[in-house]
Amino acid sequence: MQAFLGDPDEGLSGVPFSVVHYDSWAFHPPAGVDIISWLNDQWSYLSEYIPSEPNAIIDEVPVVWVGVPGSPMAPSSDEIYVIWNDLLISITMLDMDADMHREFYEQILSTFQFID
Repeated sequence: MQAFLGDPDEGLSGVPFSVVHYDSWAFHPPAGVDIISWLNDQWSYLSEYIPSEPNAIIDEVPVVWVGVPGSPMAPSSDEIYVIWNDLLISITMLDMDADMHREFYEQILSTFQFID
């Protein structure tokens, strides 16, 4: 999903929000696997940002929320990981440093539901 926020006369800001499950081995963890271990093994480039335990709740489900700071080449991103029905789901939000973006994402997440 992509939205645009701001004043059209002053310039709009793109606000992408994605929820994905890819049909790859990394998104099919073995039953009973510890999500933190799985993330550290599969996404080692994020290891410095991965917490030691699930650190947020969405729809009463514990999730792992990883904040990656921006760089001169890329905006900051927040990535949320959860194993739901034996599938790894990733939620990605870009440019969390912008208040307008953060408020938009918080509105989405406040109503987000995991449905069987």
